[in-house]
Amino acid sequence: MVDTKQLINQLSAEATPVKIVRPERYAAFLLALLSIYAMCAQCWLEGFRPDLAMQLTRPLFMVELLLLAAMLVSASLASVYAMLPDGAQRKTLMRLPYVFSGGMLALVIIQIFLPQDAHMVMSDADSHTHECTQYIALSSILPAALIFGLLRKGASVMPMQAGLLAVIAAVSVGAITLRLAEANDDIMHLLTWHYLPSIFFASLGALLGRYLLRW
Repeated sequence: MVDTKQLINQLSAEATPVKIVRPERYAAFLLALLSIYAMCAQCWLEGFRPDLAMQLTRPLFMVELLLLAAMLVSASLASVYAMLPDGAQRKTLMRLPYVFSGGMLALVIIQIFLPQDAHMVMSDADSHTHECTQYIALSSILPAALIFGLLRKGASVMPMQAGLLAVIAAVSVGAITLRLAEANDDIMHLLTWHYLPSIFFASLGALLGRYLLRW
């Protein structure tokens, strides 16, 4: 009869080592790559809008940028923790992207009913429309692919939520770089061609997560 201690040692030696997922390292790596990608995207857009310094004095413009940045950071972190079956018990973190996204949408809708700021640049006949949506979509492909690749290294039990978070982070990169580059503050333009399409893309991310992140 095999000695119990010997049997334990034998089974331990034959067991396949389990790779430990360290979300903190993945999160730092992801945020660094997304930051570099955002800088490259800004250069591709030929830098910043010429009136950016003045626009930064507008409180609502600053709040918009801060909410977009918060969406990017929180969704990136939450998507990484979604790699783990229990989300590392970070329930508050997992909710933050939805809070910031809801705040972003509310901010834009509220501005429809507010008086127009004299410093806002309004769209004209030659302004971009669907080109903005196309840019956000195309600029989101690479970061979304990167995040989905990281998520597949984990063992998420919430693939749709993980996919949704991944695309929220990805579209946030395109949305914030475009907002810094395009001299157009027309609220209906932003709602129609920037933020409503971003919600649609995030919904597609949830569907992709259902198929790409299942075990």
